[in-house]
Amino acid sequence: MSEQNNRFEYKYSALSSEERLEIESIRRRYLKDGSGEGRTQELKRLDFYVRSFPVAIAITVGVIGILLFGLGLTLVLELNKTVLGIILGAVGVLVLAPANLIYKRLTAFQKKKYGQRILDISEELLGKDGDDEKVN
Repeated sequence: MSEQNNRFEYKYSALSSEERLEIESIRRRYLKDGSGEGRTQELKRLDFYVRSFPVAIAITVGVIGILLFGLGLTLVLELNKTVLGIILGAVGVLVLAPANLIYKRLTAFQKKKYGQRILDISEELLGKDGDDEKVN
């Protein structure tokens, strides 16, 4: 027998830990039953939505009110259009004024809508069946 027939070749290649994490991340996006999203990630996502949605809406309303008020102020001070400027400024104040109330009401609504789900997931993750306070 020749030397070549007794030779054994073996090639090994492994994914790095970064490649493995990226592949698992991509794989989770395509799972049909949604089980790819971890419970902790779902909890973070719901909490982020409950907190960020009211802030975004209140800031938007506030900025629109400030812009209208500033336009009215500009009309009065720079262009000498007093009546139109006062009207636009007043509209701006009326739009701006309820921004905090909108924030509070939307936050309460979001807590009511998603609060029980957040409590259920957190209790599951913490492994307790306590009788904590319900979300108002």
